[in-house]
Amino acid sequence: MTARDRLVLAVVAALAVLGAVWVLLVSPERKTASKLSTEVGAASTQLANVQAEAANARLAQARYSSAYASVVNLGKAVPPRRSSANPRISRSPASSAWTPSSEQESFL
Repeated sequence: MTARDRLVLAVVAALAVLGAVWVLLVSPERKTASKLSTEVGAASTQLANVQAEAANARLAQARYSSAYASVVNLGKAVPPRRSSANPRISRSPASSAWTPSSEQESFL
């Protein structure tokens, strides 16, 4: 065997070793990296959604006191409830459904 033949054989053997390393070690790791990249993308999307929900919750919390004050003011604007029933609406004693009074029937 000549020196040139040994050199060609060594190059072919080195290429075979590199191919085996690629197939056995690198390729499975690339598949794992691709899968993990997909999972990271999904987690990033979920994180963005949760951050948006948290921002909305903080905004609602900041507006709560003014909204509560508005409800209290509206409650003060409502006249006090009378102890007697509304004379314009008569209720049937047999049911809880309302029946229109004579004044209301003229509008129907």
